Parts: sequence; C-alpha cells; structure tokens
Amino acid sequence: PAALIVGEIWHYAADFLQGDQWDSVMNYPFYRNLLDFAAEQTMKPSEFAGSLGFMRGNTHSAAWPLLWNLAGSHDTARLLHLCGEDKRRQKLAAAIQLLTPGMPMIYYGDEVAMTGGHDPDCRRGMLWEEARQDKDMLCWYRRLLKLRKELPGILHGETVAEEANDAQGLIRITRRLNDQDITILFHAKEGDVHIPELEGKQDILNQRVFEGTVQGMTAMVLV
Repeated sequence: PAALIVGEIWHYAADFLQGDQWDSVMNYPFYRNLLDFAAEQTMKPSEFAGSLGFMRGNTHSAAWPLLWNLAGSHDTARLLHLCGEDKRRQKLAAAIQLLTPGMPMIYYGDEVAMTGGHDPDCRRGMLWEEARQDKDMLCWYRRLLKLRKELPGILHGETVAEEANDAQGLIRITRRLNDQDITILFHAKEGDVHIPELEGKQDILNQRVFEGTVQGMTAMVLV
C-alpha cells in the first residue's frame, strides 16, 4: 500500500493518474516543451506557458507535484547537445526544470555539462575526473536545488501573476506564500529586457541586487 508506482509513458498520461492506477509518470510532455522553448528555441513563451497550464488543468491536483519532470534520459540526446552546446541554454532549461512544481529528474552528468548525441552516444560513462567536470554548471544546479528547499513558495505558493511576452522572449511568474512574493523570470532570447518596476529586489538565484535589466538567456528569482 505504501509503494510509489511510476510509469514511463511517452504521451500525455493524465488518465493514468486518477487515483486508481499510478502515482506519477515520467513527464515527457514537459520534456518536449522544455526543449522546444529553452534548448531549441522553437516555441514562444505564450505557447510554453499555455502548454504547462493545459497540463496542470487536466492533471489530478494530487499528482501534479509528483510528476517526474525530466530534461533528458538514457535514450534521449543529452540536454547540452540539444542546446547546441550552448551552456547558457542548458542553465535556462535547468532553471525551468528545477523551479517548476514537480519532481525534477536529473540525468547523471548533466549537472557537470556532459554532452552526447542520440542513442547510444547519450549513454557515455560518467565523468568522474573532476578536472573534466564543469564546476560552474555544477554550482548552478546546486544553487537551484538549494532554492527549491529553502523557498517553499517557489513550488507551493499561489500563482498571483503570470505573463508571457513573446516579443521579449520572457516569462514572468509571481508566486505568494505566507505574504512573501517570489518573482521568477525566464528569458529565452538574446538581448536585454528592462523591468524597472522590479529594480532593487534581491536576485537570490544569481546572488545580486536586480538593477532592472534581464540579460539574454538567463533566469532570475527575485524577492
């Protein structure tokens, strides 16, 4: 009775999550939308936000926080490879994965920027030699995971505002928990975006004061 039952279904699988079959599934719709938006940049912000909204609205509320949000696996090309070897894109994709409600599944080696093409190239052995690991990427993943644990409002807060600006390539989400507002920014275009009304807030993800400018291909968490 206490077993966690998770299925690997490649298509939209909310019908398996009504309380009488499985507890969770590998969230491949999230994976495909994440790649389209952040890695390959073929999806508009409004389309990405709309797709997540559709999934949430059609998934049992008890199952939504349990979905396995993956950004790669043993039979898919590596995230960095799909990002065109652009580590900024991988950082953005990781931020979306780790700052979105659900259970993020990190494929071994992504956290140190391992690359690899389609199967079987994605199954390379782990880079255990620290000299070959990207320590900056590792710090990024650790920082994101730390925020998930320390700021419950990121995952459990009420969404009080959400905006997707296709022209700017920007998604802006504000969540509230216990009177604390957290604003999360995902910017998936080159160039700067200016948000002067948020100037002076603390960007705790990048560990600096927000000066009103969101650089291209970045994520921010403002409090």
